[in-house]
Amino acid sequence: MSLARHKRFLGIDLGGANIKAALMNGDKKVIKTIHLYTPFWKNLDAVNSSLKKIRDDFGETEYQFITMTGELSDVFKNRKEGVLKLTKILTGVFTTPKLRILLHNMQFISPRKLKGNFSSIASTNWLATSTFVSKKMKNGIFLDFGSTTTDVIPIKNSKVIAIGKNDHERLFHNELLYTGFTRTPLMSLSQKIVFRKRKIPLMAESFANTGDIYRILNLLPKELDIQETADGKEKTFTASCRRLARMVGLDKENADVSEWKKLAENFYKIQERLIYKSCMKIVKSFDPETEINIVTAGSGSKVLEKIIKNLILALGNKKTKHFPIQNFIFLKKNIRDYEVASCASAIAVVDLGLDLFKSRNIL
Repeated sequence: MSLARHKRFLGIDLGGANIKAALMNGDKKVIKTIHLYTPFWKNLDAVNSSLKKIRDDFGETEYQFITMTGELSDVFKNRKEGVLKLTKILTGVFTTPKLRILLHNMQFISPRKLKGNFSSIASTNWLATSTFVSKKMKNGIFLDFGSTTTDVIPIKNSKVIAIGKNDHERLFHNELLYTGFTRTPLMSLSQKIVFRKRKIPLMAESFANTGDIYRILNLLPKELDIQETADGKEKTFTASCRRLARMVGLDKENADVSEWKKLAENFYKIQERLIYKSCMKIVKSFDPETEINIVTAGSGSKVLEKIIKNLILALGNKKTKHFPIQNFIFLKKNIRDYEVASCASAIAVVDLGLDLFKSRNIL
């Protein structure tokens, strides 16, 4: 059964710090995306406000397909409570009976069937996006560099073959790296950093985050600079240098601009190395003659380009290619690349929902 082009379908990734949404028509063309910083560990009303904005901006939709990771927030006593409370907010905003939540087995359930499925709902956004990518390539790595975390997912024979199935196991197997583009405290990257040719122990304080280093290096576009700073102050080059200086026990005035840029570069290299090492573990599991593709997504996906180049050099395999995820998505012309990359999980979940429902003649 073909879908009318005028019908609209909504995908939402209810994340721990950001809510992302994508509007798709029956031809699987992405019409609109939105990425909202939503610090709901401070106040759950923020979730309600963001979802209402999405509903009002996107208008009426046939179905709403949901994936979530926000249930792990420490505003909830456990993931079960998180899934329950977030679903309650969702059903309060989207009052139609056509809201569906993604499970780990890539099936969708209605909110009425939550009982017994809490663990299968928790932390599914990485599965949604990597499953979407697995339909577009045979072998390779899917890299999603988001504001808070990085997903490093192996794909073989068009199947996601991640070892870890939950956050705990994914952390152990280096498939989930708790290092991100803007929100990661710099103190978590290393115990020491090279500054003025000496290794300086870092202060164990949340004085600065990765957003500061990418702001200093001019790699953080204003459109993606939506997270709070560590001190709650301005998002400028000067303010970022001030925050960075505190990490090594100095004030901004104690060094010149070139030195702060060099320090930011050194932090970047540490983060780059963390991601590179995780990728190389996966690469080594492939046959040397295998054509390996690398697909990237996430708000920080542009920053991954240097890592990708180094991976391709290390592989020495001329067949290795890199594809931004937007290469596989049918888009309205006015949607920019960074919007697609940062909202890839929301696009993926609505795409998967449409595929499943069409295969069952539900739509």
